[in-house]
Amino acid sequence: MQLQPVGVGLVLCIISMPVARLVEVKRRNRAIKDPFHPISLFWLSFQYGLFGMAHNFTVVGLLEFFYKETLSGMWSLSISFTWLSLSFGYHLSTIFANIINSVARRITPSKQGCLHEKNLNLNLFHWFLAALSCLNLANYVFWASWYKTDAPVSNIDVKVAKK
Repeated sequence: MQLQPVGVGLVLCIISMPVARLVEVKRRNRAIKDPFHPISLFWLSFQYGLFGMAHNFTVVGLLEFFYKETLSGMWSLSISFTWLSLSFGYHLSTIFANIINSVARRITPSKQGCLHEKNLNLNLFHWFLAALSCLNLANYVFWASWYKTDAPVSNIDVKVAKK
């Protein structure tokens, strides 16, 4: 039960990437057609709303998992693993963005990459993140299906049991 919120968060993350791509296509088409009237900022709320929900489900699920699976004296250490995994993911996404930009610089006709200020084209990046999110979900489901909880008894449970 405690692993389900993380799975929900990963699924929402997968859904948010194609939504972000659709908004990017709309933004780019509008910028080409009429550069003086960009799309409304409201269009970004769809992708950021989905990604925010995904992030919340994932973080809360991880915090709950690490909190319930460790001894009470090690809660702060186990919760730090949640923040460590998130920070690792953020740094890894920066590395991926740089790699995708350098690959796009080689394969696009403009030779400017997908993150150039005058040619912002995030299609490759969104598709890559969607594929990576699918792999992440498959990896998560594989390991979560093998996992059997063996939660230690916390100090609170011991006090209740003694009474």
